[in-house]
Amino acid sequence: MLGRAAFSEPPAPIKVTPSVVVPAPAQPQSLGERLQGIARRGLADNQHDRTRAKTMVLSAIRHDPNMLWEFFAPFQDAAINALFHRVAPEPARLPPRQPECRPAPLRPRPVAAMVAAAGVAAQSLLDTFKIGGRPVGDVTPKVANAWALQNERNARFVRLLTANLPTDQPIRKFRSAEDAQRCLAEANDHD
Repeated sequence: MLGRAAFSEPPAPIKVTPSVVVPAPAQPQSLGERLQGIARRGLADNQHDRTRAKTMVLSAIRHDPNMLWEFFAPFQDAAINALFHRVAPEPARLPPRQPECRPAPLRPRPVAAMVAAAGVAAQSLLDTFKIGGRPVGDVTPKVANAWALQNERNARFVRLLTANLPTDQPIRKFRSAEDAQRCLAEANDHD
């Protein structure tokens, strides 16, 4: 047990060894500046032994989380990528991604309506194509063939009448009534 006498003795002098003197900064240092100062001291104290300098720097910052964070900040991205690379399964083994929302329920296609529309489309040509003002579906084949023969003749007449003429001027300017009669006779002779 220590008594009062233990405290009355003067303290032993502290032996101070000379080292690199770092002047006190005028403003508080940032973590980066403090880290650089520690690195400079480590290199100055161990000029010929980098391994000892590294050990000194790591021991100086090992117990200070803020200094460690500052020290490893430049390597965070590479470290995270390396970690992901180690733990990520191969793409072939990944489970399929779940859709972010549920797909809409499938509605049955209106097959009957589609068949009816196709039938209407097929029938509509029989109703819309007219021969002599009547739907082609309502005329007899004899009447339809006579109409086709007449239209073929008319088409041949027009082709003969317009042969070798400029396309942007009236036919009358280049063909006479006699030329038209001759073209019609030639179209009729073709049958």
